[in-house]
Amino acid sequence: MPINNQDINQKDAPRWQARLFDARFMLFAVFFLLAIFTITSSISLVVAIISFIFFILVSLFIPRKKNSFPLYNDRKEIFENVREKIAFRFCETLTDPTLILDEKNIIIYANLAAKKQFIAVKAGDPVAFFIRSPALLHSIKDVRNSTKAKTIELYQAGMNETWFDISISLLKLQRKQSSFIVLNMHDLSEQKRSEAMRSDFIANASHELRTPLTSIIGFIETIEGPAANDKKAREKFLKIMRAQADRMSKLVDDLLSLSRIELRQNIKPKSKVNLSNLLSLAVEELQNQAKSAQVEVILNLPKEPVIIKADEEELFEVFENLIDNAIKYGSDGNKVNVNLNKNPLNNKFDYSVNVIDYGQGISAEHVPRLTERFYRVDAQNSRKKKGTGLGLAIVKHIINRHAGEMIITSRENIGTNVEVLLNK
Repeated sequence: MPINNQDINQKDAPRWQARLFDARFMLFAVFFLLAIFTITSSISLVVAIISFIFFILVSLFIPRKKNSFPLYNDRKEIFENVREKIAFRFCETLTDPTLILDEKNIIIYANLAAKKQFIAVKAGDPVAFFIRSPALLHSIKDVRNSTKAKTIELYQAGMNETWFDISISLLKLQRKQSSFIVLNMHDLSEQKRSEAMRSDFIANASHELRTPLTSIIGFIETIEGPAANDKKAREKFLKIMRAQADRMSKLVDDLLSLSRIELRQNIKPKSKVNLSNLLSLAVEELQNQAKSAQVEVILNLPKEPVIIKADEEELFEVFENLIDNAIKYGSDGNKVNVNLNKNPLNNKFDYSVNVIDYGQGISAEHVPRLTERFYRVDAQNSRKKKGTGLGLAIVKHIINRHAGEMIITSRENIGTNVEVLLNK
């Protein structure tokens, strides 16, 4: 029989009434039969009345199976257990970590997302064991007192900083004297990191553009003023202004390139590219620069052509950038090797391209940060060589789009090896 809230909310009936209620169909059938027998004079009215009373007594005292026809109290208990199970199963469908706490803030349930996010979390532990936040405990107390849901933002410091948007709400079951607290935690960490990165990027880009722009404005004012009739000074300043304008142009190009790559970050390339030909073209493109720096670029390729799925324009930008860096910053060694190898030591990939210079190298503390935007080991030297600080950031994004990997190893006074790992 369906159970509704009206049945459950009414005051529990006495046990004998409940038994009569459960036997009502049988008693009605017996009454109907006895009435027919009495009308047809098959039995007397007295016998009929005694028989009906007998059936009533039987329905009150005959033993019954425990779960055949639950009483009101039994049905209420069953209904509450079902509600509790439904609440827990619903939490399991949520993609955000969700916890259910009892009146003492002990975890009585943690969904799968919570167990993945917090390895140490388990039922039976106080929530304070893994979320040490007075603000959270205070908010839970407020929700218990007011019964109104509340949302707070929680920051947790550590090796990996995390931010959570925690929704706190009350879950009350009628059978329970106390109420449960449901914590639904939405992870804001990636969003916060992206916001911080975007803010830093805008600040750095503004600074990088402002410096040459300020320099150009200053020289224009000088040419218009004190150096208006000084031809020699004018030529010198115009040359510097040209260099600063070129620097701004290169920076804008790199910014646009980075934005374009980020837009296509999740779209895997499908075109077939001859990697051997692409490396040959990149080396040939930089021959004049290599000669000016008195650097020999040596290209080592396998005999058979290497065909991979890639974006030819983007991959050319990768190797042009890496070889260009090797020539500019490793010119002390007078040699740069570009090697294409099949079956590299890292067996997750099919091919590796190594760009190796034999210059002054890079200190170990700088290597992990080389792919950060606008990071420079030597800012002054980088600007002299027309570096924007975005080259390796662009390279990293392109390689990620190609499901590849870049490994940089460097030793001071020995050189630098940049290895790009790719699949077919």
